Amino acid sequence: MDVAMPVLNGIEAARQITAKQPQTAVVFLSMHSDEGYVLKALKAGARAYILKDSAEHDLINAVGVSDGRLSSARPSARCWWKTTCGRCRSAR
Repeated sequence: MDVAMPVLNGIEAARQITAKQPQTAVVFLSMHSDEGYVLKALKAGARAYILKDSAEHDLINAVGVSDGRLSSARPSARCWWKTTCGRCRSAR
């Protein structure tokens, strides 16, 4: 999901998706690095927010943590995700 999308922005789409299907793991992949977008996306129900210029392994790890396949991983400084591992940069 991206922040900027036609018709419906990604933050509102995430809010609607997670309201109807709370088990759905929404992961943002965006060029917008503004912390305001990150926090809004996570508050809307996204489980991760990755910048488009992040390393490939950050996207793979964020998806794995978000859907429960990975118990924890270390993100780079270019990504954020909700986690309980305590080691990761988190925007809870």
